[in-house]
Amino acid sequence: MLLSVLSVYGCVQPAMNSGKSAEEQAELSELISTMAFGGALFSSVLGILVVTQDVQSGYFRFLTLRHSGFWFVACVKMIVAAVLAVPTAICNLAAVHGASSALMKAGAMTYASPQSMGKWIATYVFMYLVSALWGVALGLLLRNTAIAIVVQFVYQTLVEAQVISSFPRVGRWLFGGAESAIVDDTSLAERFSMWQGAGLAIAWVAVLSLLAWATSRRMDGILVLNFGVKRRPLAEGRA
Repeated sequence: MLLSVLSVYGCVQPAMNSGKSAEEQAELSELISTMAFGGALFSSVLGILVVTQDVQSGYFRFLTLRHSGFWFVACVKMIVAAVLAVPTAICNLAAVHGASSALMKAGAMTYASPQSMGKWIATYVFMYLVSALWGVALGLLLRNTAIAIVVQFVYQTLVEAQVISSFPRVGRWLFGGAESAIVDDTSLAERFSMWQGAGLAIAWVAVLSLLAWATSRRMDGILVLNFGVKRRPLAEGRA
């Protein structure tokens, strides 16, 4: 929330008491309403944290053997991350909205709220939710908290951002491009529609989850057809 508020301040501060027209104030309002986008990065980190501690300790593997296997436990972790992401998103949106209104008022300007407040809230909450699911899938794939967080920061803030800005037609197919489509981010001119972006984001989560499952199956020695059965040495079986 603090970073989102600082982003809003960075946009509003240069325009304070500058005598901007009503149209310019409306454009600035639209810009600062998108400052909540950056919080999706931390939502993905939340998803990483939900799962990686159990993976590193071996508890995740224990659960997959004790219960219904990889997919059941992974889905439970995703549900937990999604539930936590919703209040996180609402708090961040409230911080952005409140800071935007207060800062523009302090700068002798009028903050124009998003035309459809309900849609603004719903799309950003959904974006935070799928970002948390992405984080869970990435955590399952990389199996280490520090590595997963560093990879996510580097990928989203450097690699993905560069591709999206330099090659928007390619970038719109990336997970970040899908997020931009969900919230109708005007900074990505070549973005998909909201529903296409939602489908693409879910598809990325599914692909990452499948890679995590394949890696987990190989590393943990779990059978293909029955995740609850572990391979046992022949001598142990005869004993």
